[in-house]
This record gives sequence, structure tokens and C-alpha cells, in this order.
Amino acid sequence: MNARSPRAALAAALVLLGVTARAVEWTPVAKIDLLGGQFFFQGQNTSFSGNANWLFSPGIRLSDSDAVVPLVTGQYRRTREVRELVGGGFLTAESLDNAVALKWIHLFSSEWNIKPNLSYKNELITDSKDEKLGYGIFDYHKFSAGVELERAGGELFKSVRQSLTAYAVRFYHYRALSAQSAEFGAEVNSGDRVLDFNAYDYTLSADAQPREAALISGSLLASVRPYRDQKIVTVSGEYQNSNRLDIYAVGTLSARLSVAQWGNLESAAGLNGGYTRVFSNQSNYDAQSTRFNPGYYDYGELSVGPFAAARWRKVLSAALSYDFTRRAYDHRPAQDAAGLYGARAIRMDTHTVSLAAGYDLTKRLALKLSGSYRRATSNMLYESTYRYNYWTAHYFAGLGWTL
Repeated sequence: MNARSPRAALAAALVLLGVTARAVEWTPVAKIDLLGGQFFFQGQNTSFSGNANWLFSPGIRLSDSDAVVPLVTGQYRRTREVRELVGGGFLTAESLDNAVALKWIHLFSSEWNIKPNLSYKNELITDSKDEKLGYGIFDYHKFSAGVELERAGGELFKSVRQSLTAYAVRFYHYRALSAQSAEFGAEVNSGDRVLDFNAYDYTLSADAQPREAALISGSLLASVRPYRDQKIVTVSGEYQNSNRLDIYAVGTLSARLSVAQWGNLESAAGLNGGYTRVFSNQSNYDAQSTRFNPGYYDYGELSVGPFAAARWRKVLSAALSYDFTRRAYDHRPAQDAAGLYGARAIRMDTHTVSLAAGYDLTKRLALKLSGSYRRATSNMLYESTYRYNYWTAHYFAGLGWTL
């Protein structure tokens, strides 16, 4: 039997499904970055560390009106960084995530298209040096399905998109590792699967081009997130029969301007901004202080920051960005270092500076550099569970390959 190329085999399979072979076009895209370097947390130097990411997408055009885009992507990071997990910032040490997705694009006309999609993601996270990757308390699966409707090609609004997405997040190790842990607040110990939740999102986004060298992008997100097994804690520390429900509202705005082009140098600059509002019916009961804290998860968060990028002779590129974020909790009270409660709610400011550079060695191979510095400050000084005050930095260098 003669071996056939992957493209020929794909075409034969699509013929069996009723898709004409002559209409099939296969456009594979692949990318791998392998970087190494060092990270710092609160002045603690570390040994050599690694960072890698990968992507593969064999886009398949079935006809003039239909295309299928499979996607495989992943990332490995070994850095001590603070991440938002379970209602607050936790210090993580290592992470590995992999995801697969499938999107179908159908064109109704030159202006209208629809994009149903499915995806699955698995992320492994360690939050201490003693944990091994694959056995972390915060390891989770995410199953997602959605559909996007787009109108493209307008004179001012180049693209207007609406999407509905439903997904389920499952922390599959939580029951075995920490169901009886006293490390967390009482509300987290109110059931076996208290971290698991579902989400139902609606997103409206648009790209506008008021002039040739300018692009403005914005989006609005509304998300309802019911928890499967987290009961609402009461003023006495008991639990109600009803479950926790969170509501998210997020707005983002980005403006990009192609500043100038001098000979072989191209440059661009812009500004990113966003606002997040979270409402939750869950409260907190501090068993040690026998104190009830209502509205514990409600907050507003504002972020804003400029960015600039340049490219010389289409082989050397650099990008610099700064981001300022202020999160203000509505009711979560600040505490001093000993844990005594104050009268004011928690406020947290975060400053992040990021730098990236690349040099194309060949058509497909590039030398890459990246680094960042982040500092967070807060009036919350008690950090037995969540991190509010810290600084962290890293630098990485390595190679990137693109198909």
C-alpha cells in the first residue's frame, strides 16, 4: 500500500464527508519558544529557570464559505509569581498548561460570519516547593463551548463581535488534598467541591479605525458564575442551603497608533485600559477572631498603561509596556501584621514593567529576550493566606521557532 501525505489523507476523508477535495486548503501554523533565565522574589535569587510555550494550528479551508481551525497550545513556567486564585493572590512556583480547541468559521456573506467553538484546558500549578507538578491543590480542568457572531468590513468599525460562552472549571485534586484544611477561610470548607464553578459569559467587542494609522479596540463582558458546592456562610459561621454566585462585569479599551516610519525603522505606541467589577453573595467568617465579614469578594479594579514597539529592517524588534492596577475591595477589611482588623477596606496597587526583544536569525528562527518587574503594595499587612505586598522580577533569553 502506498503511503499518502497528510494533506491527501485529509482530502480523502473530507470527500467521504461530502466536501469536495479541490476546495480543501491546509495552512499549518506552528510556534515554539524555549527560554531560560532567572527570577527573583522579595530579593531571593534563584538558580537557572525555564519558560516555554508552543502552538500548532493546521487551519483547514473547506470551501469559500467554511473553514475549520484546530488549535493545540501550551506553556510551561518555573517562576515564583503571585497569581489570582480562589479569591486572592497566591504565590506559585511552577505551572504547566495545555489546551486544545476547535473553531468552525462559516461565512454568510462578505460581512457576516459565525464561529462556533469548543475547547479544553488543563493547568497544573504548584504553590509550594514541596508540591510536585501534577499533584497541586489548584490543578484544574476547563471545558468550554461557545459561539461568536461577527460583522466585518465597515468603514469605521472594521469588526463588531458578539459571543456567548459557557464553561466549567473543575479543581479535581481539591477534595483529596484540602477538604479539611484550616488554611482557608470558613467559606472554602463548606463542601467537598467548593472551588468548582460554572460560568456563562456574554461579550460585545469591536475594532474601529478612525484613520489609517490608528486602531481602537474595546470590549464589554458580563459573566455569571454559580458555584456547585460552596454554601453561603452566615453571621454565625453556619452555612445556608443556597450556593455562592458571583457576577463579573469587565470593560476594556485599547488605542494603538502607528507613530512613524523613518527609513527601515517602524514604530507604534498606544494605551491600554480596563475596569472590572465583581459582586458576590458570599461572605467570610474568621473563626480565629469570631468575626463575620460580609461582601468579602466584592471589588472594583482599574488598570491603565502605555506601550511602545519598534521594528528595524524587519529583523530586530523591541516592545516596552507599563501597567498600573488599583484594586479596591468594597468591604474586605484591612488588617495589621498581627491580624487585628482596621476600619478601612483593602486597597492594593500593582505596578508592572515589561520588556521584550527579538532578532530574526533566519526566516523561521529568532533570538528572544524578555523580562519584567512587578511591585504590589497594600494597606493589608496580614498575609497568612493571600499575598498583598511583594515584588518580583525575571529575565529570560532563548530561541523561538515559527513555521
